[in-house]
Amino acid sequence: MSRRSTKKQFSSLGVEVPEDLHHQPAIYHHPDPILRRLRLEDPQGVPIPDLKSYFRDIKVVCFYFGGIYGEASLREFHRDLVTLSMKERKQFALIYVSTDTKYEEMKSVVQGKPWLRMTFHDGSDFAAISKTGPPEVEELLRGEDFVLSHELGEYEIPGEGAADPLEYDYVRPLSRAGLASHIGALKTPTLTIYHLPSHRILDRFARVEQFRPGQVGKYMQLWKEGRTGGVSARDIFQAMRWSLLLALLVGLYKALVFFGGSQYDFIPDVMTRISSGNFFPDRAGAATTEFLGGAAKSMPTLSVTRATI
Repeated sequence: MSRRSTKKQFSSLGVEVPEDLHHQPAIYHHPDPILRRLRLEDPQGVPIPDLKSYFRDIKVVCFYFGGIYGEASLREFHRDLVTLSMKERKQFALIYVSTDTKYEEMKSVVQGKPWLRMTFHDGSDFAAISKTGPPEVEELLRGEDFVLSHELGEYEIPGEGAADPLEYDYVRPLSRAGLASHIGALKTPTLTIYHLPSHRILDRFARVEQFRPGQVGKYMQLWKEGRTGGVSARDIFQAMRWSLLLALLVGLYKALVFFGGSQYDFIPDVMTRISSGNFFPDRAGAATTEFLGGAAKSMPTLSVTRATI
């Protein structure tokens, strides 16, 4: 048996290549600037040895930043993600990025799920946001010098929309904390949609609702084409529902005054009584009650009047 070479190797940027990677360059050979900086494991926890081969047909990558805290309330959502991962496994890959501080916590979340994961052994320190205690001391995978979040200012990642010009050169890998900071994932769960062929983030903060069985099909088709999900009428309604309700009430009030006359313009009287300390508007309240009581009888006439106008 031949002895392993101990001769040091360096990248063109002067970064030392770990000895365990001297004969495993496929671990980091990939044109995508993000993917090649990750150390990934398959659903069984086995390191992925060849990025190009594994991601050959993948178009959409979902980075799922999550943790054990609150996991019980996300079980239905996780079932949706499992279903999606199995159905779209040829063109879709979910990469779980644990923000936990203990390996067993991460393992309990991904156990039995067909998700890829970033290696836990990267020196990430999520203690500041952890709900379960200080981090365990873990040996770094292959002794690599992972980039932590506080080092991103001095760490160069090519911009979006282009392949990495140094795809065959070794670079320091990103830790889980480093990727979270790069994406801007400050809470869990955070889901980021990445289009691998174009090297672009399509949706930095995708919504849980987009992964529900009745919705995910249309979004997946858009993501495969490198397009964002856009804003639907339902999204607008959800964001503006209280404003729309207020506008409806204002419209009803104006209709009341228009068809019933100025005697039903009770707001000025209410404001006067509030300022004087007497909140109950006798005249306006009686007039409004009288109008509403006869609304059913006058409804046909009102309908004809509206149609004429």
